[in-house]
Amino acid sequence: MRKAKQFVTILSMTMVLCLCGTAMAQIVLFANSVFSASSVSLNSSGGAAFSATTRIKCNSIKVSSSTLQVKSGSSWSDAKALTVPAAATNCSSYQKTKSYGSDMTSGKTYRIKAVFNADGETVTCYSGEISY
Repeated sequence: MRKAKQFVTILSMTMVLCLCGTAMAQIVLFANSVFSASSVSLNSSGGAAFSATTRIKCNSIKVSSSTLQVKSGSSWSDAKALTVPAAATNCSSYQKTKSYGSDMTSGKTYRIKAVFNADGETVTCYSGEISY
């Protein structure tokens, strides 16, 4: 009888954790009402790829700011405001590339901070770090 109670208790706790985990995943998935995905990547030659997808068709999707950040020790600081790619209009997907190699100095570690804007809703993304 004691083992049966323990089993029921463990089973109940597992079910509660699963339900809570599902609820939290849904909150994370819909944390942004407009963007369903966004990313920026940076390759070792300084090429950046910007990508964003929205849940609805938007009048404009753009990168409103792009910042080159440099790593010093374990912290990041803004090194330079970068020119942004052109906006896309009347769409739900944004894909652009831009070269920033001329803005970098060899021997340093960089990443890009990008702020996407779709009809006034914004989301911020960071690329992975690269050694240039």
